[in-house]
Amino acid sequence: MIKYLLHIVFLFVLAMPIAQANNVQFGNVHFIDSSDLENDYRTIYLPDLWQFKAGDDISWSQLEIDDWDWESVSTLLGPNQLPLIEWNGIGWFRLLIEVDESLVGVPLALDVNTQSGASEIYHNGKLIYAFGVVSSDSLEEVGYQERLPKSFIFTEAGLNVIAVRYSNHRANQFVGSGYNAGFRYLLVEMNHQVSGVMKNTRTSTIHQFLFSGVLFVFTIIHLLLFLFYPKLRQNLFFAMFTATFGILNYLNYEVYFSTSGLAIINIIQMQLIFVLLTMVFFLLFSYSLYYHKIPKQFYVFALAFLSLGFTFNSNSDVYLERILLVLGSIFVLEIVRILLVAAYKRHKGALVFSVGLILFMSTEIYAVGVNMEYFNAIFAGSAEFASISGIIVLLITMSVSLSRSFAETNVRLEDKLREVQALSEQTIEQERISKQKELERLLLQADNERKTNELEEARQLQLSMLPVELPSLNSIDLSARIKTATEVGGDYYDFAMGNDGTITMVIGDATGHGVKAGIVVAAVKSYFKSFVNNYDLVPLLRLMSHGLKNMNLRMIYMALTLARFDGKTINIVGAGMPPCLFYESKTGKVKTLLSKGMPLGSMPDYPYELINQPVNRGDMMIMMSDGIMEAFNDNREQLGLDAIVQTLVESGHESPDSVLDKLENLVSTWIKGQELEDDYTLLAMKFHPEN
Repeated sequence: MIKYLLHIVFLFVLAMPIAQANNVQFGNVHFIDSSDLENDYRTIYLPDLWQFKAGDDISWSQLEIDDWDWESVSTLLGPNQLPLIEWNGIGWFRLLIEVDESLVGVPLALDVNTQSGASEIYHNGKLIYAFGVVSSDSLEEVGYQERLPKSFIFTEAGLNVIAVRYSNHRANQFVGSGYNAGFRYLLVEMNHQVSGVMKNTRTSTIHQFLFSGVLFVFTIIHLLLFLFYPKLRQNLFFAMFTATFGILNYLNYEVYFSTSGLAIINIIQMQLIFVLLTMVFFLLFSYSLYYHKIPKQFYVFALAFLSLGFTFNSNSDVYLERILLVLGSIFVLEIVRILLVAAYKRHKGALVFSVGLILFMSTEIYAVGVNMEYFNAIFAGSAEFASISGIIVLLITMSVSLSRSFAETNVRLEDKLREVQALSEQTIEQERISKQKELERLLLQADNERKTNELEEARQLQLSMLPVELPSLNSIDLSARIKTATEVGGDYYDFAMGNDGTITMVIGDATGHGVKAGIVVAAVKSYFKSFVNNYDLVPLLRLMSHGLKNMNLRMIYMALTLARFDGKTINIVGAGMPPCLFYESKTGKVKTLLSKGMPLGSMPDYPYELINQPVNRGDMMIMMSDGIMEAFNDNREQLGLDAIVQTLVESGHESPDSVLDKLENLVSTWIKGQELEDDYTLLAMKFHPEN
């Protein structure tokens, strides 16, 4: 709790504009070269001071505009800056950059370090990104902070200009709450930024749900204990403490994922409320351990904390921060006093609880001190490890104290009952066991429901990667099917229309299951949609393979087949996928088109084989993942390729939908009601080539 208390207070300081050291500038021009990336963060730090002019004129995005008479203003628009400029809700910021030849063509990422409003970003007069909706009308404005890396490449050396059309009609609200109303951008090496965003997102998500989940599990357990034995109120107070602490932990990480400046302010304000609620319930729990009746000073603390919390949300005055620090210090002293009195009176469990609290406070003070750079960490990651360890130790010791109290109560009750009626021991024991089993059943049921929901969410994520509808062309009829297994895999298919009338089809299967497979599918989909019309099939396949290789996902690859139809010929290139089956309408025969190649992410420069297959009217081709061939029957025999080929020979003259219906019936008949062990995907296309 001390950690969160200090974090909330320090947010008011960290939100103020920070003067950054600029690189060498000539007049109003900022010079950058490749040496600026030679730091631990692979980052080019753009200066905070840009040329600013209120109003809205699209010509201000051009490089040739003379901005010497514009104001030099910090883009952060902090509480010390905004009142000094003419801000009417919308304006333009310009930064002239002298780009060295060494940075031309280098893939960079535009990192939106902070942004409270909406922006349009222009590079040399060309709009490259829009974050939110910029408008001179406050009702039409939509603020947005981009969290994903955005590509930024200097195509020529010499003088460049980055112009930002920016609006924030709620600037005074931000500044009045002690936060910045503007923006700050950085340029980061693309690969470093992508890996950093993925790592931070993964780590934050795990920590958010893991730590909050642990706290909520404690909440459920002790709330159930209270419901089963209401006289032991400590369980209720402990459950209230862990519940508010869990919500506080969840909100602490939610700030990282929010894309709205106003939402971030609301989350921070909610954090303060839950910091105070956590402290109130922790104090209430401490009193309940060693007092038969809650003392009056608790109500004084509760009233002071809650009043301060609601006052803080409407006023960020520095005196309120000092009051918060004073109350926090008094809170710590009161907890120490409770423990000392309990130890002096030799209350049972006081020693265990005291040790846990002392370790918790020591680790949290160490973590805050390292994060605030008051002293150096003992080793990398020690601050976070100490914080997590302190929380776990505190929860364990508190739970042990409650469990011990609960056990002692049961022992005393059993002794009294044994004295009154010895024959009832067996009945009482059975009832206790029954309640314990019911509790375990409820916990198991809750865990099963959680896993079922997570599985369904993963399946919905997989299906969301697929196209909503199939393209409609005169030269080709298309049909697609995907069948998901019990354990969600990494099957994927998609289509893309070219400007020259071609259509490109892709089908893939990522190794593994779950989150990693989903990440690989998302990356491949992004590459496919972004570059399909800019590359031939083999270069596109290598580009995807290089991208997956750079993601450093160990032992995670993706088999893939690309096919492009130009109206007369179907071109195919594969990377570890089953062969395509080509039905020739003239002969009624089926031949296999196998383009051998290593899966994506393994050997990016592998010499992939391109197959060119002429088509005639009525010809059909089937693309599939290996899940259909590897479907098992009750004798653990695989379906194989021959049965699929035979089905296509018999029905190749029919429509694509009809053929896929028969293939699905083939699989259903083969597995005889068993669940699939792997997803399978089918694409069918019947050709009507141009004359």
